Amino acid sequence: MLVDEQTLRLQARWLAAARIGNGDAYGALFMAYHAALVRYAWPLVGSQEDAEDAVHDAFLKSWQRLDRFDERRGAYGTWIFAVTRNCCLDRLRARKRRPTSQAPDPDAQAEWLADDAPDPEHQAMQQDRQSAMMARLAMLPPAYRETLVLFYWNDLSVHEIAQVTGTSESNVKSRLSRGRSRLADLLRREMGVRRDRQLSLDALDLLLTETGQA
Repeated sequence: MLVDEQTLRLQARWLAAARIGNGDAYGALFMAYHAALVRYAWPLVGSQEDAEDAVHDAFLKSWQRLDRFDERRGAYGTWIFAVTRNCCLDRLRARKRRPTSQAPDPDAQAEWLADDAPDPEHQAMQQDRQSAMMARLAMLPPAYRETLVLFYWNDLSVHEIAQVTGTSESNVKSRLSRGRSRLADLLRREMGVRRDRQLSLDALDLLLTETGQA
């Protein structure tokens, strides 16, 4: 996860204050990750509203269990993604009569992702691209979708994704490779490109990264 040194120092101060009971400090620390957590939770739970609720659950649970966070085992950012993941899975398990693979609403998510865009024309173009990517990601297996979102939209490393998802680094690499391959197949079909024609992985990487930028 790409965080500059100045931000890390500020977050360390917030964390130290939170450990001695300063709720405002913990709120500031958590909000530094809020947008990224919602962006991550959405593909897991299927809607912006459920993602917001899951992230709120994660805020409460992580505050109540802050004493369990051990910096020697990993960074706070990695830990809070793992807490959020567990909250998402809890919500999915609670849907006894609803499918866990509920298709997301691409337009709603794209609108949320573009909320901070200052230029209306740019915002509209970005929203269209995000809507298309949301629809493609919704067609992937959940494990591939989750891994791609963590890697491209939240800048987590393979090691960090393994920590968040509780799997091996080799499994993360496999999911990244297979997820990209599935996504490339979808794009080829959209563009009418023959299956034996190579789609540039650099172009795919750029498209994934750009559509994840709010």
